[in-house]
Amino acid sequence: MARIISSGDQRHAKGRLLCPGDQVRPIAGEQPLVVCHNGKSLSKGKEGEVGRLCSSGPKRLQRKGRLKYLKSRGTTDKEGKLSIVQPLGTMIMQLRPNFAWKPVKGSTHYEVTLKGPNGNWKQRVSSGHRLNYPKSWPALEYGKAYYVTVYAYQNGKIIGSDRAKLNLLYEEEISLVYEAVTAIHQLSLSPVEAAKELDAVYMSYKLLGESIGILQSLRDRGQSNYQLNRLLVDRYTQVGQPELAPRADEAQLPTSMKLPQK
Repeated sequence: MARIISSGDQRHAKGRLLCPGDQVRPIAGEQPLVVCHNGKSLSKGKEGEVGRLCSSGPKRLQRKGRLKYLKSRGTTDKEGKLSIVQPLGTMIMQLRPNFAWKPVKGSTHYEVTLKGPNGNWKQRVSSGHRLNYPKSWPALEYGKAYYVTVYAYQNGKIIGSDRAKLNLLYEEEISLVYEAVTAIHQLSLSPVEAAKELDAVYMSYKLLGESIGILQSLRDRGQSNYQLNRLLVDRYTQVGQPELAPRADEAQLPTSMKLPQK
């Protein structure tokens, strides 16, 4: 159900897999990290039964009501329809995210607008279908929500558009995610095992873009498996880009598989 990914627990060594009934007991002054495989929680320094620690998500985000926001606008494989493909998902960690979108046939240029709590900004894109975050725009603010809209123009007429909501995590949440990612890379895990743990870390804060990046990279290197391909299908579906996912026959789980032992 979980894995302890750092030292500092009285009973469990770093890297050990945990069952729902296992107890986490931090050593005095230590804050061990536990990542839950259901993608609901990433805990640091908490004490208690693993099943309880993994039963709910980050409390502060729940109070803000932000974990419900997923960028899922339905299938976007219709030819000629503009669709934002970067960032993927609505939860992000980047202060200056880059933007990319599916091109629209016949467009002469694009316009990217960003609306935030403290202003609005826009940038014309005369060639290509991506925009690196403009240096003239201020960095996003931690914990704030923004809307990015991309317009496709044919001369002076708008022929397509897409809009996405972006929620930047709080600074302490981003720090916790980076700490967990570093801890996982320091474990003696196979690429497949590490990818599962990283996906669970990212999904605890609904960072779908980061999860897709890890899973897709492993697949591109030929190191993925049925289970990871199935996860990749789920993640692409959650961001409304199911056409980018692996084929159904690649993502089908085998009829039997061995579960990791503690």
